[in-house]
Amino acid sequence: MTITNTSLVQPFKAIFRDGELYSESDIKVLVTKEGSATTLEYTPLNITYTPNYAIINYTIDEANQFQDGCDYLVRVYTVADKLLYTDKVYVTSVQYNTGEQNISNSDYTFTTDTESDYTIIGSDSSQSDSNDTSNDYDARAYDSDNNGYGSSHSLGGVITDVGFDLFGESTVDHTQYGTFTTADNYTALSVENFNISQPSAIGGSPSFSQYGLADGMNGYIRYRHGYDYTIAEKGSKQYLADRLTNEGVTARSNDDSDFLDTFTETVYLGNDQESISVGDSIYVDANGTKLADGTTNGRANRYWFMHKDSSNKYMICKVTAGIVTHYYEWRTGREGWLRFNHTNRWQSEGLDDVSLIREGKEWVGAFDTGSLVTQNTFAEAVADAQDRLNNNYSVTLSSYLPDSFDVWLDFRTSNGDSVGDYTYRLNRDNYNVGIVTTDNLEVNDLETSYTINGQTVSLLYKIDETEFRYLPLYSEMFASTLSNGRGKGVIVIECKKYTGEIINSSIVYKNN
Repeated sequence: MTITNTSLVQPFKAIFRDGELYSESDIKVLVTKEGSATTLEYTPLNITYTPNYAIINYTIDEANQFQDGCDYLVRVYTVADKLLYTDKVYVTSVQYNTGEQNISNSDYTFTTDTESDYTIIGSDSSQSDSNDTSNDYDARAYDSDNNGYGSSHSLGGVITDVGFDLFGESTVDHTQYGTFTTADNYTALSVENFNISQPSAIGGSPSFSQYGLADGMNGYIRYRHGYDYTIAEKGSKQYLADRLTNEGVTARSNDDSDFLDTFTETVYLGNDQESISVGDSIYVDANGTKLADGTTNGRANRYWFMHKDSSNKYMICKVTAGIVTHYYEWRTGREGWLRFNHTNRWQSEGLDDVSLIREGKEWVGAFDTGSLVTQNTFAEAVADAQDRLNNNYSVTLSSYLPDSFDVWLDFRTSNGDSVGDYTYRLNRDNYNVGIVTTDNLEVNDLETSYTINGQTVSLLYKIDETEFRYLPLYSEMFASTLSNGRGKGVIVIECKKYTGEIINSSIVYKNN
């Protein structure tokens, strides 16, 4: 649904598929801006009914007025929390033909809200076997290559395929991967689950309606621009916890066990299996009960978990209708990239600020007579970080820092210390547009020349200048974390300012 006005009173067109007539006091409107974790709830001003849809007018909170160029997920619920309708609203300043409705004009008859009066196609009641191939078309309609990364979204019930994996996890056609079978015996496996909200509770990340999503047991949608932040966070946290600190022990040995070792679920493998492969059947108990059994919104339920395999790799496993559809080390996929909040200050619990040591090697003097001078060594930066952490400081992100302070590291092929690799950033020319995040990353370098008065001035003599960056070990770090004993580690890196190449890296951890 596209709107062009940004007034406080907004109309929303909805189809109530049960045909019920609702009054203003019967329903509520929930609005979530894409990329925001905040959902606002509104009571309708009035509802008018046409032959083919209902128009719900509601008043937007003035502090959260719709903004041009932004997407919003609008959902209509009953006061008893039954979802009636949802659609993405795009706000644009470009006028369009208001006579062209994005909802079909076929009439329907209003009925009473009883089960006998209507049938929801593909509901649990009409599909008893979640291995039934009757919903294969639904899966492939939203994910044309059936790889689990959705390529389509729905506006006003019209499916649009953008042609690449942008819109997040989508229900797959599980029959392509294998057939669920029981086993002669079962072996328990402890795993870490992704115990977060259902897709219907997520909101505007990514752009989607309620169609084609990976609903079900511990199912989730956490993608933004084709990138799964939840997998990246959980996988990297475990992976980095096993890296050595500058004192020669692992970060894990210094951290609270309940923060890292959260293997809270047990699943079962069949027939004395010691490893997992795509196509395997996974069970919820030792009786052969299917993991992720049943359907939600007519689509087979899904389940994600992570575990450490025999080669000490943290593996991500995605199960659909009891069948393993994806199994890979977290850092080998697109989630092997990780974003850190790079900052310019230390902050204590008392909110005292101390500047970080930033300068490594700097060119001093003119380009033809100067020289490269070491202002601070890497060892000095590490020692200072150790002292600050031991005295209850953390590196924190200031609200006024620009986006350029986001630093991405590539863990897909590195051994974890990133030496010889580069720091990366999002390409600002393509920022916040329809593009996959990992296709939009570029080396975080600087221009080696500039033009003034028509003359090009080279800065290549500065090419070996370095600076230090302090990246919170688990992506983010706040002063408040110091009181709970968790996450008191930083990755100190020294990189060349003009090329982004990392020449030194060390994990520094509070040790007192």
